[in-house]
Amino acid sequence: MTKSSKPATFIVDAYNAVRRLLPDMPSDLGQARQALESRLRAFQRCLGRGARILLVYDGSRGLQAPPRRDKAFEVYFARPPQKADDLILGLCRRLEGEGEIHVVTSDVTDIAGRLGGLRVKRWTAESFADLVSEKLEKASRRAPDAKPKEVPSHEVSRWLEEFGFQQGRGSSRDA
Repeated sequence: MTKSSKPATFIVDAYNAVRRLLPDMPSDLGQARQALESRLRAFQRCLGRGARILLVYDGSRGLQAPPRRDKAFEVYFARPPQKADDLILGLCRRLEGEGEIHVVTSDVTDIAGRLGGLRVKRWTAESFADLVSEKLEKASRRAPDAKPKEVPSHEVSRWLEEFGFQQGRGSSRDA
């Protein structure tokens, strides 16, 4: 990944990548989806603030997208006759120019071939799984109870604002 001022967005062809991301994939499709989403949410946390994951399933299996309110982690189901590949291409076109766009698919004959001309980085499911494992292993090596020695002032300001406080003025609810 390259450094950019805008956060990265990973658009993942879910059924194409699930076997690589979950070597011990549950046989139940619902459990597999839940495990995949959990793993990708952990990966997203490793990427840092602003990173987005857009997980795209082929909807031909009659599955409905669960309601989501998290803009940083979105789940899409293609509706027949549209396929996941078509939905991924539409997302790439819509998001082009809004930061780094990474497309995860090993389907080189269809979607990867149709990405030409778009400024996206393509990852095979295998290389993406390696990246996810690397980031998650690195995060797990950090001491889980370690606390930062110092909290940056911009983080303090962000949290004060998040919880309705303004520096030096008490709660905004009291104002």
